Amino acid sequence: MKQKKLLFAFMAALLFHCAVLQGRELDLGSDVATPFEKDGQKVEVVGENGKKNLYFQWDTAKKTWGEFYWVKRIAPPWKDFKVLKIRVELRTGSASLPKNMMIRFTDLYGEVFQLSALIKLEKTGQASAEFMFPHDFKLQHSWKSGSNGRKDGGIDFPVSLTGIAVSFPLNSGIGDIYITSIDIEEEPFAGAASVTAQEGRSLPIKFDVFTGHPARIVQPDTGKYCYGVLLNTGDAPEDFSVEIFVRDHNGEQVEKTVAASGRIGSGARRYYRLPVPDKFGIYYVSAVVKISDATIKEPAKSFAFFQPTGHGIPYKKGQFRFGVQTHWGPQDMSVWEKEAEAFRTVGARFFRNGVSIQWLHGSPGVWSHSFFDGIIDFFLSRGIQLELVLNGSARWAAENPEDGKKSPRGNLPRLDVWKDFCEEVFRHYGDRLESFEIWNEPDLIHFALFSAEEYYKMAKIAYEARNRYAPDAELMSAGFCNFTSKNNFHENAMKLCKELFDVHCFHGHGTQKAFQGVIDQSLIPMRKKIGIETMPWYAHETALTGTGYGEKKQAEALFKKLIFAWSRGSIGYTWYDLRNDGIDPSNPEHNYGMLTHDFYPKAVYVVYNTLTALLNGNTTFEKDLSDGNGVLAFRFRRETEILIAAWHDRAGAASELMFKTDAESAEIIDLWGNRKPADRSGELVFMPVSGEPSALRLKNATRCEEGASILSAMDTRIYLGKENTSAVELTVSNAFGKTVTFDFEAKNPAGITVENMPQIVLPPEDRKSFPVGIKYDRSKIVPDSSICFSYKTGDGLKGFLSLPVNLIQSLQKEFGKEPFAVIDQREQVFELFDADPGNVFRLWKGPQDLSARLWVAADEKFFRLKVEAIDDQHRQPYSERSIWKGDSLQVFCAFSGQDQVWQFGCALLDDGEVERHVWHPETGFSPDISAFGCKVTRNEKRTVYELQVPWNAFGIEPQALKQGFRFNVMLNESDSNVRESWLQLAPGVGNVVDSQAYPVLEWEKRN
Repeated sequence: MKQKKLLFAFMAALLFHCAVLQGRELDLGSDVATPFEKDGQKVEVVGENGKKNLYFQWDTAKKTWGEFYWVKRIAPPWKDFKVLKIRVELRTGSASLPKNMMIRFTDLYGEVFQLSALIKLEKTGQASAEFMFPHDFKLQHSWKSGSNGRKDGGIDFPVSLTGIAVSFPLNSGIGDIYITSIDIEEEPFAGAASVTAQEGRSLPIKFDVFTGHPARIVQPDTGKYCYGVLLNTGDAPEDFSVEIFVRDHNGEQVEKTVAASGRIGSGARRYYRLPVPDKFGIYYVSAVVKISDATIKEPAKSFAFFQPTGHGIPYKKGQFRFGVQTHWGPQDMSVWEKEAEAFRTVGARFFRNGVSIQWLHGSPGVWSHSFFDGIIDFFLSRGIQLELVLNGSARWAAENPEDGKKSPRGNLPRLDVWKDFCEEVFRHYGDRLESFEIWNEPDLIHFALFSAEEYYKMAKIAYEARNRYAPDAELMSAGFCNFTSKNNFHENAMKLCKELFDVHCFHGHGTQKAFQGVIDQSLIPMRKKIGIETMPWYAHETALTGTGYGEKKQAEALFKKLIFAWSRGSIGYTWYDLRNDGIDPSNPEHNYGMLTHDFYPKAVYVVYNTLTALLNGNTTFEKDLSDGNGVLAFRFRRETEILIAAWHDRAGAASELMFKTDAESAEIIDLWGNRKPADRSGELVFMPVSGEPSALRLKNATRCEEGASILSAMDTRIYLGKENTSAVELTVSNAFGKTVTFDFEAKNPAGITVENMPQIVLPPEDRKSFPVGIKYDRSKIVPDSSICFSYKTGDGLKGFLSLPVNLIQSLQKEFGKEPFAVIDQREQVFELFDADPGNVFRLWKGPQDLSARLWVAADEKFFRLKVEAIDDQHRQPYSERSIWKGDSLQVFCAFSGQDQVWQFGCALLDDGEVERHVWHPETGFSPDISAFGCKVTRNEKRTVYELQVPWNAFGIEPQALKQGFRFNVMLNESDSNVRESWLQLAPGVGNVVDSQAYPVLEWEKRN
């Protein structure tokens, strides 16, 4: 392993040379140019302990970034490498902490590659950032430098280190850092080796998937052909062997499709026909190629198999709008042709994009329409309508050109310029486009450095311009994305603008559960409060990133969120966005697309097609059929069809819905568009419901009456305590109109045996409840187990009910050695800044950012809880009931016989005091806060919360605890000036408090 130790000094906005040294330290004092101070940034060399360091200071009210360059490329440049490992050391003592560092390399043709890393605070004041730069890793974030630069996405050697940039939160005060060193380890190639493509070597054999469609779609009516392709990019023939595998969305191997060997010439391709599975869905193809000196395992490539919706059902004004966000970008027409075909294939009718003053009106008196005219006409000719966002200023047009940031797009434009801009947009595009949106997410400071009152003035100007030049066009509000930021900007702006807009737009990223809470608890109440409940609203840019969730959960989120938004009155749904913005799997902003950046389909693309096939056209929402006990179901009508979309939101639970209908036929349609006949008995139709959403289609139906399930239970979970026996009560209902004999059985998961499954004879319209015995060995029960109960009737009809198993934790007097629970998984994180590129630094970075271990204990007087949290930064400037806004612990307890969920918690304030608060006690209680014993301590990155609460503070007697109580915790995260996210032991905290999914604790006095 060869090492180069490089110590660099650098200056903001000033180019200078820094020598490469090996084996000794660089004297920064002799190599740094004249100290620099400009635009709130300052650079100088300081002496400390006999050593020179570079000192950099910034004012976050001026900019959110600083960058450092060298006038010459570092010499000698790297002629090749397998991988570079870079570590930057720095020190800071300011309140404004840098969040990310970017390091830049420039290749032979002037292409600049930027790598990004989180700055890690190792201990007070000390920090570092680490980067990996592999030889063959094609970074999406690159650009060309100089007039003769060339960007192709790949490294052309030699390559040199040429600069660094640092980002930090806006308006977070004065910040500074001391740059001390940069270490670079070079791992060179060491002869022939068995390596993979990801590891950095540029290997000659590349693998791809070919279907003839730009988005790799296989269609059942085109022969179902799909090929795996090998390409020899080297300059010599290669002897090879290859194995190709196909896996489905669950990672299950469909089959080993190809095993072959041979010789492939330089520049040649080999095509291998891949058998396409029978079921619609997303499939992933991987290949292992062996050549003489290496084994090549490139990342899997995807293809999708489905029947495209296309434009079989023409869109008519007033129908639900199926839209997708895309970006203009400096793209050639071939890219737009691919995107248009990707839109058309899955039946998307609208695409959302924007135009700014900078782009359209780059300087006074100059208008640039040709680019936008070409793209707009291109999509309109293919039946795809643009919803145009008027968004972004220009530096020359800004009220304050130096306002806050490098990019001028968020600056308040001068109103005279804004007026000219609006009039030009409506005059030029008003006869072609139907909808215009005024700005993008102005409730985020990253996008708008102006107030609600200033936004109103802009909206009024746009309103008048629309009325004059395009009176038939629809004027839409900005897509707002929250309800609290910028002094309640969203509510204040809509209150002022409610007479101006035709449509109220809202962006709601994140999971369906979170989206449901935001819509029901915030959006709808706010609209009623300010008197705009009759104004149509639009779920306009509403998605879930694939980062941390995976493609399948992202696809399920589309189905659930679109259906739910429609049920709450949304006139359309725009998924953000068509293609991934980049290729970094750890960057949430790079992974919202329905396609990868290079046009491979993702699971969400297939599901979009399923939804348009089901619901496009003259479809109306009729009724919310959700049962309040975990099943969400929604009924729609499309001409002679009735459609029901449903899913279960309680993990591990599944059941059936029953409907009485006169439908000619009934079929179940899964997430991927596969169809099968629904179980049916006369007028009764049965629909299975699980965590994976699906739909029931009733053809030629005039009525559909929902009824009780055949098999049901009082609770959607089974709780197993310290004993080895338990019971669950089931209820069977006879809706068949005749006497029926029901035979029952159960599937026994590991460690569980179900007993006493009876045979029951029921007359028509009768029902009967019966107990089922359960024996179990807690030590053998697998986590996330469920018991599936099923029935079969004499004439062969079958049904089921699946109930997840929860082990009740018996409280001991003392904390155990091992924690009761650990909170450190992505699905336990609730993000509050999903899909805001200006707030990527606020997203959860992993267990080192925030995680926790929990212990619980109790005796006949007290309930005790200890939480050890790993938290890289602690911030808590709030007090009393507002401590939830900063780093804090909240506890939730639901006791049998009480109506409310207790919510209480504590925090360590910035001044060292401990604050505690009870937000929601049981109805009628006025608890003594002093009874809630709280101790909070912090040591470096560890915060320990210790709580001791007497049972009588809850109004609970110890003997009542034998029934158990539901328990949950959440840890609020605030590394900056807002609450950014929270961690939760189980769902049901935060926006919507629901104790059904909480773990259950029990305590019983023992001799």
